[in-house]
Amino acid sequence: MYSELEKHFEGNHKITLSSNIEDDEEVYHGYIVGLTRNFICLWLVVDWHHDGFLVMPVKYRTGVRHGKYEKTYHRILKSEGCLTDVIKPNWLKIGSYKSAFKSLEANCNNVTIESRLPSVDEFVVGEIKNITDKEVHLKGFDATAKWQDGVYKIPLKDITTLKFGDEYSSVFRKYVA
Repeated sequence: MYSELEKHFEGNHKITLSSNIEDDEEVYHGYIVGLTRNFICLWLVVDWHHDGFLVMPVKYRTGVRHGKYEKTYHRILKSEGCLTDVIKPNWLKIGSYKSAFKSLEANCNNVTIESRLPSVDEFVVGEIKNITDKEVHLKGFDATAKWQDGVYKIPLKDITTLKFGDEYSSVFRKYVA
């Protein structure tokens, strides 16, 4: 899987990534802007516009597609002038979740953490409060734009996706009381 991802990263190809974690299939559309042996950073595309970044372990990716649909989508995005900033933020480190969280804490402290593992099933939007070698502590807010009591302590090994800079969490965060 890594060599295929590397080919699309180097070619700056629009791709569709799929993952299958215990029969929970998910697909992501975008451009690979960062890649290590263990992690991938995707410049996400939703409905013809850039919608943040997604950092995820390579091990959960079960497929990558760069076919006629992705090529057509790329051509349209290019014609619409939507591909002017397809780069990873230079401050973002994706060697590990710990390094990603450290760089996000200092530069963009509004994240969405998701675990689709059957034993965890977690979805938290909020700000990073602490990072240890084994977990991240997040102060979350709920769907009524209120801070939740306490902090979530999420083991790094359980995180399947880390998202930031997206429209949903960025707009919502502006209205948290």
